[in-house]
Amino acid sequence: MDGLFGRMRVKRSEPDPLFALASAGPDLEAVGLTASPTAAFCYRPVDETTFDDAKAEAHQVVELFAKEHDMTVAESVDSYGFAWLVARGGGLDDRLTTLYGFAHTLSERGFDDALLALAVPVSDQHGRAGQLVFNFKRGKFYPFAPLAQGRDNAWELHLAALLKPHLPIEPELERWYPLNDIPS
Repeated sequence: MDGLFGRMRVKRSEPDPLFALASAGPDLEAVGLTASPTAAFCYRPVDETTFDDAKAEAHQVVELFAKEHDMTVAESVDSYGFAWLVARGGGLDDRLTTLYGFAHTLSERGFDDALLALAVPVSDQHGRAGQLVFNFKRGKFYPFAPLAQGRDNAWELHLAALLKPHLPIEPELERWYPLNDIPS
C-alpha cells in the first residue's frame, strides 16, 4: 500500500510466461499453427489522472519501439468499454515486446489491476482460426476459438493439448473467458 490511504497493489505476474510464446514460435509452426501479423493487449481504463499519465508514458515507449521495428500500433475501445492496443507487423517477439512494454509501464505505475489479457490470432493448415490468450491475472495461456454461434470447444481442447508442452496453459476451463470483441 502507498501511504495510509494509497492504492492496494496486486501481486505482479512474471513476464516469463508471456515471452514463452515468442520462444515457442518454431514449435507452434511445427504443430501446424501460424500466428497472424497482429497481437492485441486488453486493459481496463481507469478514470484517474495518474492513469492517464501512465498511459501517455506507455504510449511513448510503445511508439518508439514500434517505429524501430517497422510496426504500427493503434488503440480502440470495444463495445464493453475495454481498451485495446493492437500491434501490427514485425515479428511475433516484436509484437509481444511492444505490448508488454505498454503493460509493464502501467504495472510499474501501480495499475496491475487494469491489465487483462493479450491475444495473438492463430490459424492452422485447415483454415481454423482462433486466439492464444494470455491472462495477466493468472499468468497463463488458453485458446479461444469463436464460431458464428458459440465457440469451437473441440478445437480449443486440441490447441491446449498441442500447446501444453510449450506454454503454461490455464488448467481451469471455466477461466477460458471468451473475448468476442478483439480488434484486428
